[in-house]
Amino acid sequence: MKKKKIVYPELEAQLAKKGCYKMKLAEMLGIFPRTLSKKLKGDSHFTVEEAITIQEQWFSEISVNELFKRNEVEEDDD
Repeated sequence: MKKKKIVYPELEAQLAKKGCYKMKLAEMLGIFPRTLSKKLKGDSHFTVEEAITIQEQWFSEISVNELFKRNEVEEDDD
């Protein structure tokens, strides 16, 4: 069984806490929802501009560094 890989735990937690829809976030960034999903899973990277936009628009009370602190979690293949 594979565990869900959470690469940006603070970002994921804040999105859930504020009830932010990932579809709306993708739209705001001008990217496809699938692209956002890849970025959240760590398969692709957020640009500096995207990170700043997310932080300024939705989470101004949290620093970009804290919001995008990576959690290097490996998936299990049991």
